[in-house]
Amino acid sequence: MKAIELQAHYIFVIVAGVFILGFFIAIAGKLRSGSEDRAAFQISTAIKSALTSTAQSPGSTLNLSFPKLMQYDCTNACDCSIQIGNKKTTIKESMFSPKEYPTTKATLFTKLFGTPPATNNIYITNPEYKYYLIYPEGNLVAEQIIKTIPEAIRMQAIPLSQISHLKFSGEIHSVIISLLLANPIIPPPEFETLTTIHITSNSATYKTKTKKASTGGQAYFQDNDIPSILAAIFSANENIMKCNLRKAHARLEQVSTILKARTQKLEQITTAECRTLYVPVIPEIDAIIKKTQELKKKAGETTSIPLNNDLQMAQDALKERNNVITNNGCPLVY
Repeated sequence: MKAIELQAHYIFVIVAGVFILGFFIAIAGKLRSGSEDRAAFQISTAIKSALTSTAQSPGSTLNLSFPKLMQYDCTNACDCSIQIGNKKTTIKESMFSPKEYPTTKATLFTKLFGTPPATNNIYITNPEYKYYLIYPEGNLVAEQIIKTIPEAIRMQAIPLSQISHLKFSGEIHSVIISLLLANPIIPPPEFETLTTIHITSNSATYKTKTKKASTGGQAYFQDNDIPSILAAIFSANENIMKCNLRKAHARLEQVSTILKARTQKLEQITTAECRTLYVPVIPEIDAIIKKTQELKKKAGETTSIPLNNDLQMAQDALKERNNVITNNGCPLVY
């Protein structure tokens, strides 16, 4: 009888222990989930605050510190989000970023996108990423890109004639960019964890190699478009680039549509002298809307975008018209 009682006692202790252990595991899980929720909220808030800050001071660079390690990626359906543990938070802004953040630090800068000004593109990276940018000497687009990237970003610009200077510097992740070169650079074997990006005048081809696997893909953009080339440099893969360019073009389409209605209203209520200046503005805005719709659609496709500068030409024309309107003392279009 005592043996049976003792056995029952042990069974009771084991069962009670399982329940108690399960209780504490559940509590720990909830605490971890709550911690991940707070961290994701803090990171998304920090990014939005940084966007507001840099919008007020164009060209400025910010160094950010996050509470936890994060990941960033976009699905094939263009759901772009940061992930902390199991918690995902959608990022609505156009953000061009690495996928993995080895540390909780980040460096961010923004550039105004579009004419009329539609949004600020966010270019963000981690200090453990180093960008090796190999370019053809004398290429004006390449030189403009190099001048645009802030000094706070770990970047080494290497003319093609000095390719021997391409040497591993000990960073966690290397990004080797063949910018506007006929053929991509083949990296030396000491680069183990790296992304190579071959950027032509209208496409970016990605190849990422780690110790476990290799992946790759391609994205297209408007010919020699500076914001798009920057997007290609700072995006981890073609999905991040395509999805966020689509968001930027969608925003430009929305702003241009609003601007068209404003211009039509000004044409109706202003003086006769000003009215004649607004008439040619409408076709320029229509051209911008049409081209952004095309680019927004093709950003999600694999076919090449025609090599032309239709959008840039329309934006330049609108800017010139706006300046003429300003000089004549008429209400601004934007």
